[in-house]
Amino acid sequence: MESYVADIAYEAVDKGVFASRPSSYSPFSDGLSGANVGMVEFEDGTKAVYKGGPLDEIAGEVRNYGEWEKYNPAAVPKVFYSKKEGDDRCSFLMEYIESPNLHELYTQKPEEGRTGTLKAVDELAKSYERSKMSACPVDNYLDKITRKVKQSAEKHEEIADLLKYDTIAINGKEYTNPLKMVEELEKHNHRYKAPFATLTHGDLHARNIHYDQGTGRTYLIDPEKTRFGDYAADVGRLLATTTCNYTQIESASAKDGNIDYQSSLDDYFKNIISDVERKFDNFAEDNFDRGFHDRLELSRASAKFVLPAFSDDKEFSFVSFGEGVKLLDEVYQNTKK
Repeated sequence: MESYVADIAYEAVDKGVFASRPSSYSPFSDGLSGANVGMVEFEDGTKAVYKGGPLDEIAGEVRNYGEWEKYNPAAVPKVFYSKKEGDDRCSFLMEYIESPNLHELYTQKPEEGRTGTLKAVDELAKSYERSKMSACPVDNYLDKITRKVKQSAEKHEEIADLLKYDTIAINGKEYTNPLKMVEELEKHNHRYKAPFATLTHGDLHARNIHYDQGTGRTYLIDPEKTRFGDYAADVGRLLATTTCNYTQIESASAKDGNIDYQSSLDDYFKNIISDVERKFDNFAEDNFDRGFHDRLELSRASAKFVLPAFSDDKEFSFVSFGEGVKLLDEVYQNTKK
């Protein structure tokens, strides 16, 4: 076992956190920014996840797990023990989750995947409700959309060419240039401020949600980006990543102000998306949040525009960009009314 893992594991035993000595360590992966993740197994069969890395990032993650546990202990794994190692490193031991994440269930056990999604959004709604506070920082969706549209154009010359036109035709239907839509929507930016703040995950997608069918419990993991903000940002990202990850693309092209593509999403995923939308439409109604739908569509659009800015897959980028324009147009049309 690596020395720094052994140190924190033995120290946790000495502090009475675990009942037996550590016996083995199995590394899972070397994470981003020098983080290391693995499993510590103790002599009595108890298992714990070890994660160590740069002080600011890992200490922040420990703190964020604590924030989630404060409002909904059932929503996240329990952090057993943490330790600062020197001036620039931190590590912690956390409850080991053997259950699969939703992405694995979607592809291997779809019935459990849909059930797990329903359970997860129930726990999320509880967390949002319990952590509500009156003041909410502005989630500037329009600024993010502008930046990501421009980055998409830098990445793909075909998208740059589309933005030369006042209108863009997507599968034969005309839409206003997204940058022009944003310019108009910015005049009404006050409408897109959430009426209250909640604890938000910040990187909500299927791989960051686990579901244990035996206990019926769901777990959020990797809360590095947790903060207080607009819950619509969380929900929008979950919906956007679900459609992007599971949409089947048959063909896509972009030329002369036109995007044409053939794509499809299975009814299974359409139903999951409807489940999530229904849950949070009801949550918004119960909390008198009348602007939720527009903020949700802006959040989804911003996530759609992020993907072409990073992807080298042109067909995927064209579809994601086109779907982002459609979502933005929904808000644009509502504003015109």
